[in-house]
Amino acid sequence: MPTSATSFSTGLILCATSFSLGAIYSNWAYDYYTLWTSHPTNESFALSLSHYQTWANMPTFLHHVHHFIIGLGFLGLFIKLYKPSESNTLFDGGSLFLYVIAVAFYISNLQRGVFSAVAGEWGDVDEHTGINVIAATQVFIVLVLLGVVGLQFGQYWAELEDATIRAKADAEEIVSEEKDAEPEKTEKPIKESKKTK
Repeated sequence: MPTSATSFSTGLILCATSFSLGAIYSNWAYDYYTLWTSHPTNESFALSLSHYQTWANMPTFLHHVHHFIIGLGFLGLFIKLYKPSESNTLFDGGSLFLYVIAVAFYISNLQRGVFSAVAGEWGDVDEHTGINVIAATQVFIVLVLLGVVGLQFGQYWAELEDATIRAKADAEEIVSEEKDAEPEKTEKPIKESKKTK
């Protein structure tokens, strides 16, 4: 039987997505001054660099906590896509696609950029551009994860509307059956009484 939008697996998806959004939000205090201002200063880039170096040097188990929660999101999506309905295929299939894109951005750009901040090797770009690539990558991840959340709420709304329409149709059918079951009222003929003289 297809998994509903109100299931435990949906909770896993939303919790994992929300955790990742919160982790990224904590970086925006630094990204704002390098990516979103028209004239970022060297001091802003230095603060951002120091922040990402600290992030990279966190104890390994803290990184793995995030990876474990990302895995819970995948688990929720795979559970919902087991024996999918048309609704699950549309909403959860799209959610899985967006979730994979977010993880790909995290592995390819964000993690690599953070470890580049520690090594001081930015490849073909300078340090300031490298820091802004980290910040811009997080913007893409946020947009993609918001898409996952939107699809999950869209599925919930679609199922709610479908349940409302079904309940209305069932109620109309019951009323119709009750009307059909009522015995037809037969009119008794009215006898005219004749007055006898």
